[in-house]
Amino acid sequence: MVSSLEWTILGDLPGLAQYLPPELTTSALAGKSTGQIAGALTKAANGISDDDVRIFVERAGELLSDAAELRNDMLHARPATIGEDQRLYRWRPADWRGPGRAFPIDTGWLNSTIDKLSAAAGALSAARPLHRNTAFLTRQPQPRSR
Repeated sequence: MVSSLEWTILGDLPGLAQYLPPELTTSALAGKSTGQIAGALTKAANGISDDDVRIFVERAGELLSDAAELRNDMLHARPATIGEDQRLYRWRPADWRGPGRAFPIDTGWLNSTIDKLSAAAGALSAARPLHRNTAFLTRQPQPRSR
C-alpha cells in the first residue's frame, strides 16, 4: 500500500513538470526512501505557484510521511512473546524525531494501519490535480470494442 502511494505521486510528477521546481522529478526521487521523498515534497511545495499543484504536493508529502512512519513501525519491529502469543514489538527510543514509543504489533494494529493507509490513498486520489496533468489532458477516449 505504501508503494502504491509512492508510485501515485512519482507517476504524476512528469505530467505536472511545468508547475514543479526542476529538482522535483521522478528520477531524482526514485532512489530515495519513503521518508526522504516525503521530505523533498514538503520542502518543494512552497516554491510551487499553481495552487492546485501546490496543495497536491503538500498533501502528498504529509501522507507519505505518515505512511513512512507506519511502515517503519512494522519493518523495524522485533519478535516478542507477549503473554503466550508470538507478536512483533515496536520499540523506538526517543531521538531527534521525537519521543520514544513501544507497542505490540497485533491484529488490531494491523487492521488500523490498513485502514489508515486506505484512507491516505483516498485522500491522495482526491487531491490529484488531474486537470493540470498533461498525461491526462492529452488522452483521448478509446472506442469500446465489441
